[in-house]
Amino acid sequence: PQPEKTENIISRLVRNTHTNGLIRFEKHRIWCKAGVQDLEFAIGHYLNVLGRLTSYEAKPSTDQELEEILSEIETFLLYKFGKDNLILKPKVIGHTGTSYDFNYQSGSKFIDYAKPEAEKTGKLLRKMFDVQNLQNDAEFQIILEDRVNKDHFKREAEILGNIASIMPASSILSS
Repeated sequence: PQPEKTENIISRLVRNTHTNGLIRFEKHRIWCKAGVQDLEFAIGHYLNVLGRLTSYEAKPSTDQELEEILSEIETFLLYKFGKDNLILKPKVIGHTGTSYDFNYQSGSKFIDYAKPEAEKTGKLLRKMFDVQNLQNDAEFQIILEDRVNKDHFKREAEILGNIASIMPASSILSS
């Protein structure tokens, strides 16, 4: 749906599929550099990248935008916490036995990205209180979208700020 973003999409897919730098996407080409001793290993990874690219399905632009935002947030959090200290999409059991998804976790800190909408705020509060009732040391950080409507951001940030630290999305996405 957004052909002008094709290069960024392919670059992100290559980067997310293969993270050790052997395979890169540059100037509309996929590059793989490896020594003779690593050739078999490199070919396997290269085929994995090609398989992921050929099975790619375009998503609506709102889903693509969310993926891009989460990718930027992930890059920021990897820099802040380090690869070994960041868990992607952890599942956490609350006091009621309900399983909850968070976007990220570092130690006892659970991190979510959200848009400032009343129903999403309510769901976040229920999720955080349920998890906190079982895990007393749980901390929450909400990266709240502030670029669209500052009034909604302020209102929902005040509500969520009672249990979580709030970070404006613009502070991460502009850095």
